[in-house]
Amino acid sequence: MKKLALIDIDGVIADERHRTHYAEDKEWDKYFSPNRVGKDGVWVEGTELVSNLQEDGWDIAYLTGRREEIREATQSWLEEHNFPVGDLIMRPLPNDEPKVPLANFKVNTMLALPTLWDDVVLYDDDPEVIRLVKEKVGVNSAVHCTWHKKSEKLITEATA
Repeated sequence: MKKLALIDIDGVIADERHRTHYAEDKEWDKYFSPNRVGKDGVWVEGTELVSNLQEDGWDIAYLTGRREEIREATQSWLEEHNFPVGDLIMRPLPNDEPKVPLANFKVNTMLALPTLWDDVVLYDDDPEVIRLVKEKVGVNSAVHCTWHKKSEKLITEATA
């Protein structure tokens, strides 16, 4: 049985509290600055989660609200902190299209995945993402990671 764990980055494996205030103020360029992203800490709970999933035979991929423009910084951070190699699914570069709320982006991504796995589960810290994924993808398709309490403002307004 093939299983895929989709791991959110910010708030699940990356401790980004030092830059969260930029997101709360909608200063997305500052929040997503490669220099700031590179200074993120690591959540021990997130590291243990990924390790346990790997030991249990899950394929690992990353589904993040981070934008495509910081792919290199994100991959470097993952490597620096010894996270397993896996697909890195990021938001597209900003353009003229309307911005999609984070929960919708993640649901749409999950629904578009190829049917290579028997089980696909998203691990995320955002309760709105968890709610919508369970509603649209399936009740067992999301796990709420609670070691980092996401700001209420970011839950409802994460449309970067």
